Amino acid sequence: MKKALIVASVASMIEQFNMNNISILQELGYQVDVATNFLNPGTISKEVVNSLKDKLKSIDVTCIQVDFPRGLGTLKKNIKCYKIIKKLAENKYALVHCHSPIGGVLTRMAFKKSKTKVIYTAHGFHFYKGGPIKSWLIFYPIERFFARYTDVLITINNEDTEIAKRFKAKNVVKIPGVGIKNEKYKVNYSENEKKILKDKLNIKNDAFIMISIGELSERKNHIVGIKSLVELDTNAYYIICGSGKLKDYLMNEAKLLGVEDKVIFTGYVKDSEKYLAIADISLFLSKREGLGLAGLEAMAAGVPLISSYLGGIKDYTENSRTGFTIDDPTNNELVVKSLENWIKLNSEDKMKIEMNCQMIAAQYDESIVNGIMKNIYSKFI
Repeated sequence: MKKALIVASVASMIEQFNMNNISILQELGYQVDVATNFLNPGTISKEVVNSLKDKLKSIDVTCIQVDFPRGLGTLKKNIKCYKIIKKLAENKYALVHCHSPIGGVLTRMAFKKSKTKVIYTAHGFHFYKGGPIKSWLIFYPIERFFARYTDVLITINNEDTEIAKRFKAKNVVKIPGVGIKNEKYKVNYSENEKKILKDKLNIKNDAFIMISIGELSERKNHIVGIKSLVELDTNAYYIICGSGKLKDYLMNEAKLLGVEDKVIFTGYVKDSEKYLAIADISLFLSKREGLGLAGLEAMAAGVPLISSYLGGIKDYTENSRTGFTIDDPTNNELVVKSLENWIKLNSEDKMKIEMNCQMIAAQYDESIVNGIMKNIYSKFI
């Protein structure tokens, strides 16, 4: 039986983005191993990690712990990780599929002299139009150099695809992200079910509800949504679904601004669809985004976006068609103005935008992504 290895810097990338890939590989007859950091798993909790490991074990996937760093890490730590992957390269895998900058670099270094076919998914290059010069100076030359050791370089947005085609990867394939479960977000909750959830969250039934789904990090920029509550001239609440190191900071800021009773932190959730069902608008104000799963999932649920207009977000958003786009997501005044404009829209215009969102999100369904990935993997059999 041919063997395949999936490498990701953090276990959350396996849980959120690669379970379908594992299933496809197994359907094609591959024995699959997974190498990632289960101890520092990224955006998922220890409970979710344990559940993930149990799930992988139950489907005969071997789990390999690699202490990948978050970010660039240190030379010493990266060398240690490289040695582990280099040892894995001796297992004569037919293919290896790697993710994230550091995981991608170390894996391609380790396998560059092997006969293993190497696939690398760039979940959004760290350099992008209008992005920091520092990111272009550090990450652009790295990605360009290691592309030559890549049999298939997978991109998830138009801007990255244009850049990748200038590199020396053997093949560049664009996929519509990692795929979303559109049907999951089309569940029609009854008004009574919505009221029960609002009561549980201490939200008044007629309140205006904003929502953000994503890691509590500086990149996700939740602070602007919290600040907007102070300026809005309406009874508004802000639901934030996600975990991360900025939770205490964000909670403290909400308290200092006097809106702590209006900001609801749910923690990491796997059933975001029920929170989207009670939301009026989704704030998706990331400072950088490869594509943005949370934005697409909100749109699939018929929840329009107040969003950044950068990176992959540009591929599926359009001002006044999917909500409102903002060139500077850190500008609280622009966010408040967009929210007020949404509130003022008549119900007919809102319904048109909601329908547009669902039609666009359908183009990013996981069935489409799975079909492309099956085609990529099949070529190496």
